[in-house]
Amino acid sequence: MVNFVLQTRPLFETHTGANIAEVLKSAVSEWGLQKANHGIAVVTDNARNLDVAVREAGLAPHVRCFAHTLNLASQAGLSVPHVSRLLGRVRRIAAFFHRSSTATAALAAKLLELPPHKLIIDVPTCWNSSLDMIERHLEQQAAVTATLLSNDVRRNVRDIDTLDGSDIRDAEDIVKLLKPLKTATLCCDKKNPTVSLIVPLKHMIEHNMASNEEDSPTVNNIKRAILNNLYNRYTSEYNHLLECTALDPRFRALPHLETDQQDDVFHRLKEKAVLMLQNQDEGK
Repeated sequence: MVNFVLQTRPLFETHTGANIAEVLKSAVSEWGLQKANHGIAVVTDNARNLDVAVREAGLAPHVRCFAHTLNLASQAGLSVPHVSRLLGRVRRIAAFFHRSSTATAALAAKLLELPPHKLIIDVPTCWNSSLDMIERHLEQQAAVTATLLSNDVRRNVRDIDTLDGSDIRDAEDIVKLLKPLKTATLCCDKKNPTVSLIVPLKHMIEHNMASNEEDSPTVNNIKRAILNNLYNRYTSEYNHLLECTALDPRFRALPHLETDQQDDVFHRLKEKAVLMLQNQDEGK
């Protein structure tokens, strides 16, 4: 996929929806993008000012970036109080090793058969990094615990506790639960069009987040938080996204829909195809 940048405009005024809408309308007029019976698709993140801007500019369909949507949903899951506290403890341990050369050297000496990897500190705006931080800690858990309990390191440790068995189980459950969301996030790259993936991936995630009687309380709370965050996403543009999915040979069967819903999608596509042909004939 090739991307072309038509223009980049600074916005010196406050970034309100109304101000951004004026920039968008100016760009549409300047480049002559407005055509009869044709919409102008817009992709943004989920910021409210952009939602207002696109609506006031009269542009549609408006598709929110799925990677950003997954980031918000995953952050909601990681914000569950118990999970947030666990992340804080893992973060403090990683930060301690990052700033202490003595602890780092002691850790390296205790790696034994473990991979020689450094602990990771997450970035608040990128949920993937929190998952990576937990996963790396689990990988190095034995060496980390041994190092923190050694006399040379222990006397310099403040407000840092090793994870107990319950913490480790919760951390393992979090990694197992959120790994599919990381895979889905990585599918949303800039090299390939991904709009047809939104509905199948969202359906897959919602299915994976369904409550299970075997779930621990921690997993159940994470699932609930993620589902609540995703619940009202993509409702207004859902039909457009279904049509995009149906046009992708990989997903055209639309297996997550009932037969009458599948028929409705293909009926709309046929009507749009006929309208496009009529417009082309009239333009000749």
